[in-house]
Amino acid sequence: MARKSGRRSKRTKSLATKSSRFQVKRRRRRECKTDYKHRINLIKQDYNKQGAVKFRLVVRKTNTKVICQITRAYIDGDRVFAYADSTELKNYGVDFGLTNHFAFYATGFLVGRRALAKLSMDDLYKPKKTDGEFTITEDIDEERRALKVFLDIGLSRSTKGANTFIAMKGCSDSGVYIPHSESKFIGYDKKKGFNSEQLRDRIFCKHVSDYMKDLKEKDEEKFKLQFSDYIKKNIDPDNIQKIYQEALDKISIDPKKIEKEKKDYSHFKKFKVPKLPLEERKRRIQEKLITLQSN
Repeated sequence: MARKSGRRSKRTKSLATKSSRFQVKRRRRRECKTDYKHRINLIKQDYNKQGAVKFRLVVRKTNTKVICQITRAYIDGDRVFAYADSTELKNYGVDFGLTNHFAFYATGFLVGRRALAKLSMDDLYKPKKTDGEFTITEDIDEERRALKVFLDIGLSRSTKGANTFIAMKGCSDSGVYIPHSESKFIGYDKKKGFNSEQLRDRIFCKHVSDYMKDLKEKDEEKFKLQFSDYIKKNIDPDNIQKIYQEALDKISIDPKKIEKEKKDYSHFKKFKVPKLPLEERKRRIQEKLITLQSN
């Protein structure tokens, strides 16, 4: 019996020593928000770059919108250089499908144009035509170099055809230099090569318009139920591509963010009345007594 108890005590002792050496992971790693190994590789810069900070294209999706940011990492935290989300597409005539493929592309396109405008390079590096062709922005001779940005996908999966890469394509077509290959886009095949027309159709949501037409012919009740928002806004499936192209043209002309009107909320403010000194309180009491006696 003594032998068994000795083994148990030895085992508990080894567990105690192991737990004492255990290092707790960082908070955002415990919350499953940040992959620090991936982040370090993204923000790490060569020593001969003289302290130049890398630009990152951060693409995230919520239930209602797509968010694209061009950020830089500093010791005190990340600083946002340019920002855009898909809810701003309403200003350019797109008030439906704010989380689909075109929303990713247009939001990336918008944030790219804003970043170039902030650097006064929007006239130098013009946006490309949205035809699905694989192109990379190159430097112009004897001019400022193109803005170099690296894609930050976060915790999302880097599968072929993911929406994150469509946002990257939009930012690249806006005139920003993003190192990438066509192997992650829709329409790429190892044997057949890259089909740019397939990518273009996916960006302009041709599959959605085709499905709308097909469903309307086969089952009109289901069509009214599934595309009720499109019907309310009088969106015809044949006009979807035209609406999207007009939105991209408007972004190219004026990518500035529309500032909201600041309302006056000063009447909602609460001010704490400072406490009066003893002499002042006594004086006020005397004044009240005099008024009472006079009445």
